[in-house]
Amino acid sequence: MKKYLLYILLLVSILLVGCSKLREKRGYVYAMSTSIDIALYGENSDILEEACNKIEDVYKSIDKLANPYLEYNGINNIYKINNSKKTINEEVIYEDIIIENELFDLLFYAFSLKNETNGHFNPFMGRLNNIYKNIINKNSDKDSEIDIDSLINEKVIKAELNLINNTTLEFNKDNLTVKKIGDGLIDLGGIAKGYATLKAEEILDEYNITHYVINAGVSSIALGKKPNGANYKIGVKNIPNFYIEINSKALATSSISEQITVNNGKAYHHVIDPFTGMPTTLYDTVVVIGDNSCVLDVLSTAFMSMQEDDIFSMAKDFRVEVLTFKDGKLLFSTSEEHIYV
Repeated sequence: MKKYLLYILLLVSILLVGCSKLREKRGYVYAMSTSIDIALYGENSDILEEACNKIEDVYKSIDKLANPYLEYNGINNIYKINNSKKTINEEVIYEDIIIENELFDLLFYAFSLKNETNGHFNPFMGRLNNIYKNIINKNSDKDSEIDIDSLINEKVIKAELNLINNTTLEFNKDNLTVKKIGDGLIDLGGIAKGYATLKAEEILDEYNITHYVINAGVSSIALGKKPNGANYKIGVKNIPNFYIEINSKALATSSISEQITVNNGKAYHHVIDPFTGMPTTLYDTVVVIGDNSCVLDVLSTAFMSMQEDDIFSMAKDFRVEVLTFKDGKLLFSTSEEHIYV
């Protein structure tokens, strides 16, 4: 899911201020339809190089494993699982698919968080997400006219929600297999990037690297310490004179602003309420701050369709801070201050 929302106001290079002994290693990888920038700082260049290479490999690996549109030789990924249903002699057969431990862990994490968010995050939204993405892409083509009612209407939404609610995923941990039963499609766009960022942070812990910035398309940001003890300042797009001060935390965002189209005065975007099947309308932007990038990525999506009281309650359970925005203004925050350290 593209959620390009936050932008770093202070240049990454100021990490070096007041600490000339630190060396810098920059990395870059394009994965999950996002440009991911990596900046690591430490005293040992070889360690920084090795850690950066591993982090780049993590994003590349998750990109392939979580891809619902492409298949890869020798890899059983989400595309493979989504297309595992077979019909033999008019009998429907749902296959057990052997997957890598990394994808098994990601899927198990995703469906556990589906339960913990009371279904506000639902990994089976693939078919419905594709319909709205198709609307956005077609309506953005000014040379063509589309009849949106033929693509999405009450009948279509009801049918899609029925498929979503009647699809399950069975896990066999001993054999590292999964079996998708039903015609809903898995889409991990709301968790894959955060999961990869979490794995990147685990690599940093392994190498004892505490000064870093991982900007995973700005929808998932992991920040280490600054040598001078100062906080990072993070601005929120389209919100003037507003920023969050943060240190040694992670952020995730969800926003309607990047994938949106308007047709006959009605807005269609990619953040879909899993209960109504319609684009969410409660907030334009949600920012979640905490320690676990994977959980934050999921919560930023889930909170887009949650009422304020439910957000406050769940934020407390997950020990995260949440800010919501509507019409260019801060709507509410779970904390009175916007400094998180």
